[in-house]
Amino acid sequence: MTATGASALPLPDDEAGGIYRDVDRLSHALLAAFTAGISPISLLQAWQDWLLHLSSSPGKQGEVFVKAAEKVARLSDFVFRCGLGMGSAAPTIVPLPQDRRFQHQAWQAFPFNAMQQAFLLSQQWWHNATTGFPGVTRRHERLVEFY
Repeated sequence: MTATGASALPLPDDEAGGIYRDVDRLSHALLAAFTAGISPISLLQAWQDWLLHLSSSPGKQGEVFVKAAEKVARLSDFVFRCGLGMGSAAPTIVPLPQDRRFQHQAWQAFPFNAMQQAFLLSQQWWHNATTGFPGVTRRHERLVEFY
């Protein structure tokens, strides 16, 4: 200690943020390289927001469960009809008009049509499971729905 009572330890360099801020920047840059620039903290907050609201909403839990059972039943019926030789069985769900992923003719033949139906039904279920919660911020809702 000096005569004035101040510590004799050197203070961090305030120019350009100092060495401590440089270490933080390097740490954040390395993390960004592993996460494609997506903040894991932001994602965690979004998942927590959604999960906490889901866990405190027994009505929504029931809705999500019933919708999952309905989608499994619809897919099972479609696969069963395809197995009976109705390879071109009417689909249980069709892609949205702007969805061009399934336009190739191969998606109409078994087993690819069953994979297409499974994907579209799962996508629809996930949308229903992750949206429509009062209290979840719109940004968090969009993040959870996407990821």
